[in-house]
Amino acid sequence: MVQTKNRLMRMVSLALFFIMCFAMMIGVMLKNNVAYAASEKVAEFHFWQIGKGSGTRTDNGVDFQYSGIKANTDSNITIGANSSVTITVSEATINSKGITSGAFYIYASGISYTWTRGGTTLKSGTISQFVNIGETSIAGSGNLVLTLTNSGSSDVTGVHFESPNYTLYAAEKRSVSITAGTGVKSVYMSTSSTATSGDSSGTEYADGTTVYGFAKLDKGYSSKSGWTLVSGYANTENAIYRVGSKKISSSQKSFGTISADVTTYSISYTLNGGTLPSGYPTSYNITTNTFSLSKPTKTGYTFAGWTGSNGNTKQTSVSITKGSTGNKSYTASWTANTYTVTFNKNNGTGGSNSVTATYASAMPSATMPTRTGYTFKGYFDSNNVKYYNADGSSAKNWDKTSAATLTAQWQINQYPVSCPANTEHASFFVSSSDNATSGSASGNFDYNSTVYLYVVADEGYYKPDGSSWQKTGMSGDKIVYRANSLTVSSGTNEFAVETPQKGAEIFATATGYNAPFDNGSHSITVNVTTPASDYIIKYKVGSGNYSTTNPQYTGVCNVAVEYKITADGYYPFFGGATVVITQQKNVSYTTAPAKNENLIYNGAAQALLTAGASNYGTVQYKVGDEGEWTNTVPQVQNVGDYVVYYRVPEDANQVGIAESSFTVSIAEVNKDELFDIISIVDAYYD
Repeated sequence: MVQTKNRLMRMVSLALFFIMCFAMMIGVMLKNNVAYAASEKVAEFHFWQIGKGSGTRTDNGVDFQYSGIKANTDSNITIGANSSVTITVSEATINSKGITSGAFYIYASGISYTWTRGGTTLKSGTISQFVNIGETSIAGSGNLVLTLTNSGSSDVTGVHFESPNYTLYAAEKRSVSITAGTGVKSVYMSTSSTATSGDSSGTEYADGTTVYGFAKLDKGYSSKSGWTLVSGYANTENAIYRVGSKKISSSQKSFGTISADVTTYSISYTLNGGTLPSGYPTSYNITTNTFSLSKPTKTGYTFAGWTGSNGNTKQTSVSITKGSTGNKSYTASWTANTYTVTFNKNNGTGGSNSVTATYASAMPSATMPTRTGYTFKGYFDSNNVKYYNADGSSAKNWDKTSAATLTAQWQINQYPVSCPANTEHASFFVSSSDNATSGSASGNFDYNSTVYLYVVADEGYYKPDGSSWQKTGMSGDKIVYRANSLTVSSGTNEFAVETPQKGAEIFATATGYNAPFDNGSHSITVNVTTPASDYIIKYKVGSGNYSTTNPQYTGVCNVAVEYKITADGYYPFFGGATVVITQQKNVSYTTAPAKNENLIYNGAAQALLTAGASNYGTVQYKVGDEGEWTNTVPQVQNVGDYVVYYRVPEDANQVGIAESSFTVSIAEVNKDELFDIISIVDAYYD
């Protein structure tokens, strides 16, 4: 009896040891709902094959701390109603301890169990008395999980475990290390993921415990990727970061040396139009050796210094010393340069000779020059860029980087020039051209320029004898002369009167035409006796214009034709004559129309007569009283007698010849003759 009891107690102890091995990973007893703390793992079951290792058995078992499971003297445990116990052995423990399968019994009644490896069910079912779960191979990967479930409404007591082949070992503890490296003020460890203080390097933790490492940043350093901020401001001195975690085992017991990333700080510039040389610094860190800022340049300015991170006092030399931190910003200040500007007055007089101009500023005040006959337009550079307006105000800010000369520009003034009033035999115009034929009576002309007076002499008037007038052309029938000139001065300019001279007299006669219509062309005839040659005759009718073409007339008319004779040096001669053509009365047939005789029907149209002709007018014909008059000989096809009328009609140019008539017949074909013809044709083809 005693032997049986001892055997039972050993089995219970082994079972409790096995339960504790699983509970080190889960540590939750659902009935009591109490969870292990991360550092409270106290026991493990290790599965050893028979004969593998040895150890001390305990009859009283091992308590699962904080789980509510007690290894009491009878080695039984209780699972509450509608509760489960889940016990896990991690893969790391299985691998490190060399756990394999072996006999392991669960004694219970009315509870279900599930035995899995890496999520794959190894064995499951309901326990009516006991079950050996150790006989199933645990080969594979992942955690081992045993779940015992009481689905009933009452507690199940007397649950215990038995295995003659298992040895209980206490959980191992290991010294865990962590070291502060570059950029880290201090390090510590804790089982809390948000601890702001904790254990130093070398603290011992049980296997399987999750331990977190922490680092406090030094000045000028930043967290590495993957670190988590738990206290302070990100990437600032004394900020605390969780740097990682370890699940303690023989291979997971050191965080190593924890180093932070050095912080890179920016250097920004406000250059206000300046330019920095290539390679100027834009960043630095706490380890960067002391360096000086590059000096900028700006066209037309002298660098006056930096302000900003170095303070409000301008400094031309600024250094960032090693060990400095923080982003830096600097603003460039500038002093505008000044330059001497000399004035080229360009034939002007008076005014300022030079000024001192400030770069990018308006031109300083200055006195402008003057010039007789011209208006000042401003001062310009060699590229025709204006810097001073005509009134002396600034036209453009100074933008040159050296001394320069500006040149005055002038606009020539214009003054009025006028002609004398028109005289009886001449009109006048003025022009700046020396060979003009037209212009205006007055106008404004450039100062000191030459303007010419032109005389347009009436027809028959010419330059005076001995004058220097020069003929430049014609204005219609009038000669244009360049008569005088003047140089334009300020004020009013007016030409004196110039008078042309009348030309010599022309002698001529004209003969008209008066006769009946004769189909000819007729005109007036003009005979010039003085001058003998080099004259021009022009003609016109009514209100028309004169032309050198003598008009010709062929029909009845009564036209007065005017003519004009001109010659160089002569006064024009005007005259006229008349062309009269009357109606022709003497009209007769030169060939009288004659009828055609012996016309016989032949199937085609035949002329009824031979055409006539008359000395004047046109012979017309018609057939029958209802026919229409026509100028062509009438033709008829059919057999019959036709009355043909003929005449010469009267018109404006001649009288007519009254109509006359005769009868023309087209006879039928003789049948006997026709038959003879047909017989001849037939015989020919036979």
